[in-house]
Amino acid sequence: MRDTDCRESILSSVSPLHPLQTLQTKRWRSLDRRAVTFIDMVIVVMILGLAAAISMPRLASVQGKNNLRNAAMTLAEHMRLARETAIARATPVTFAFNPSLAVYESLQTPDPERPGQTIRVDLRQRINSTVALTASFNGASSLVFGVDGLPRVAGQPVTSSTILIADRDAAETVKLLHGWGTVEWQPAGPGSRGSGR
Repeated sequence: MRDTDCRESILSSVSPLHPLQTLQTKRWRSLDRRAVTFIDMVIVVMILGLAAAISMPRLASVQGKNNLRNAAMTLAEHMRLARETAIARATPVTFAFNPSLAVYESLQTPDPERPGQTIRVDLRQRINSTVALTASFNGASSLVFGVDGLPRVAGQPVTSSTILIADRDAAETVKLLHGWGTVEWQPAGPGSRGSGR
């Protein structure tokens, strides 16, 4: 009888109903439930990739609009500086635009960003190669700030002006106030909100 008792005790120790085996099986099952599988990680990475793919074009568009706005504000500041230089030095200062190259310059005005040099800005290098510049003052592409600070073309006061920096997504306008010769920028195009200084 001892043999049978011994066999039963051995079988019961190997059987799945053994208390230690049941406890170990429960532990492994609970660890399996808490672990992250490869498929879980792939799904998370796919969701993050999709979110990035959706937001990247929008982010690039916002960055392009900010670059355009900064360029317009810099242009307005450069034109103000040219006007102030004309008044301070009591000498006329020319401000010229080359729309086909998207370049503007004032050879008599010192560039605050590059000491020892005059203002010359290539918008396609500063923003991107698709930017367009439109500038017209009484039909001409350059103007002269007189010693009184008023803008003139061929000796005549500027009566109509257009300065526009545009890209695929947005446009910015720089306004020249004719009677005073002051310069300001403002957003242009759809969704523009107010004007800036």
